[in-house]
Amino acid sequence: MSFSKNCILAQYCGDKDTKKCNKLCPFYIHLHGASGKGGKIFESNIPLDYSRMTVKQNPVRQSQSTVYTQIDNYVKTFPRMFNGERIRSLYLYSESPGTGKTSTACAIANEYLLVHCIGSWKRGQRPKDGVVFFLDFNAWQTKFNEFNNPRISQDTADKAARSFYHSRDAAKNAELLVIDDIGIRNPTEAFSSVAHDLINHRAIYRKPTIYTSNVPLKELMDKYDSRLYDRIKDQTVELVGFQEKSFRGVRKDWD
Repeated sequence: MSFSKNCILAQYCGDKDTKKCNKLCPFYIHLHGASGKGGKIFESNIPLDYSRMTVKQNPVRQSQSTVYTQIDNYVKTFPRMFNGERIRSLYLYSESPGTGKTSTACAIANEYLLVHCIGSWKRGQRPKDGVVFFLDFNAWQTKFNEFNNPRISQDTADKAARSFYHSRDAAKNAELLVIDDIGIRNPTEAFSSVAHDLINHRAIYRKPTIYTSNVPLKELMDKYDSRLYDRIKDQTVELVGFQEKSFRGVRKDWD
């Protein structure tokens, strides 16, 4: 039985649909785990619906052709990771929800992971751990509010704190980070400081970040402060060409 349908490497693999294309393939296991539900795909925290989606396979690609022309060119810069050249960040903006920003960001992250793994293997190197990470900013802020809420139980607060700091550390250390919905809610001053610390850390270490947002980049000054806005703006390309059409529920099925 061929595993190519469920393998994110399939479009780049010379052994696709051959006898070697099976659950014992070491490259499949490295990315998907022996069970098909682990490996580097699992550790990336990318939502299941998008966990095997690449830029070429995204169902919104055809309708968002203007944006995807730019994204194709952006993905071509990923081999720079092997010679130390900077890869810029992206800010994916559209006012309406459901236009494909999150699926696009995840597809870009998956492409980065593939370039890293394939490039590492070709160089005789072991791919790094925690290459990409997906951070739902709304959920992350909720965890922050939970463990800082004096009215909740200590046990609940401790669980929220562990989850929050695990995500923070993974987000800081990832070679490429997706921050989903950075502008969705008005943050507290305390959370703004935490957000600035994360983004500043990544800027210092020249790590690219893919942001999705329903507000233009310049309006982040109203939600956070000028320091965070400046940090993002200096190293980020804003893509604003998403067509205002909802693609909610349109996704690739991976059975």
